[in-house]
Amino acid sequence: AACTCSNQASRVICTRRELLEVPASISVNTRYLNLQENHIQVIRTDTFKHLRHLEILQLSRNLVRKVEVGAFNGLPNLNTLELFDNRLTTVPTQAFEYLSKLRELWLRNNPIESIPSYAFNRVPSLRRLDLGELKRLEYISEAAFEGLVNLRYLNLGMCNLKEIPNLTALVRLEELELSGNRLGRVRPGSFQGLGSLRKLWLMHARVAAVERNAFDDLKALEELNLAHNELASLPHDLFAPLHRLERVHLHHNPWRCDCDVLWLSWWLRETPPADLNVTEGMAAELKCRTGTAMTSVNWLTPNGTLMTHGSYRVRISVLHDGTLNFTNVTVQDTGQYTCMVTNAAGNTTATA
Repeated sequence: AACTCSNQASRVICTRRELLEVPASISVNTRYLNLQENHIQVIRTDTFKHLRHLEILQLSRNLVRKVEVGAFNGLPNLNTLELFDNRLTTVPTQAFEYLSKLRELWLRNNPIESIPSYAFNRVPSLRRLDLGELKRLEYISEAAFEGLVNLRYLNLGMCNLKEIPNLTALVRLEELELSGNRLGRVRPGSFQGLGSLRKLWLMHARVAAVERNAFDDLKALEELNLAHNELASLPHDLFAPLHRLERVHLHHNPWRCDCDVLWLSWWLRETPPADLNVTEGMAAELKCRTGTAMTSVNWLTPNGTLMTHGSYRVRISVLHDGTLNFTNVTVQDTGQYTCMVTNAAGNTTATA
């Protein structure tokens, strides 16, 4: 048999069978269909029309170069469609018609050259869209993402982008991956409309400058990763509008430690410490958020004692990852704890 079935034929797995096309004999009860790692080149019209219960369709790691109009007809319950690691040169926009429940679409690592206007407007239900590693991508239309009003996660990492595309339509976007591109500068207005964004990843993106007010639109931002770039300084009060910011990753940049970044030191010092309320007698942990390049973490306790990894007091110790661990909290432990991180580039502090 070309495929194996389980759970009363609701799960059908046809991986690594050297299939040239989708088998016609797949059970109508199928909810999960895995066709990965075959030699399928064309997804033809009405291929899956009898699989109305199908929820997950995996077509990744094939040789798919064409998806015909109507290829996914008859799939009203499809939730996840995976087409990564194929040979698509265009986004098969028309094939997405009638996929009214589609939540996840994976198109990463295809030789797609452009993303036209309204490329995904037939699937407004999408929550996650993976367009990473589109290494031949040369053009993204201003209206490429129109209609994606429910999108929460977008991956545009490693797409050779030289500038951030227009993302204003993504009003509910919460996570944006832009790492591995060639952005150079991050300008004001780049993130217009992204008032719901919580996480922004810009690692290894060749960012040499972030202009003043570049992040002003990101009122809900909690995590910003600018590690592994070419930043020597950042404009004064860059983070001032970001009232929910909890984590900033700035390691592996060629920082120029002069007056231009003095404000950053002040900001780190003045950013209010986080509160942790613990019932007496319970265990507790204080985490020191660090980059991967840390060489040592020290904790200053309210009574002035300095604790390092390996040092131990009754009930309190510093774990290997820098976490301050309390086995049995008492009232005497109340107060402000400061974690101090040192690496090859220098040191910084944060309080809790």
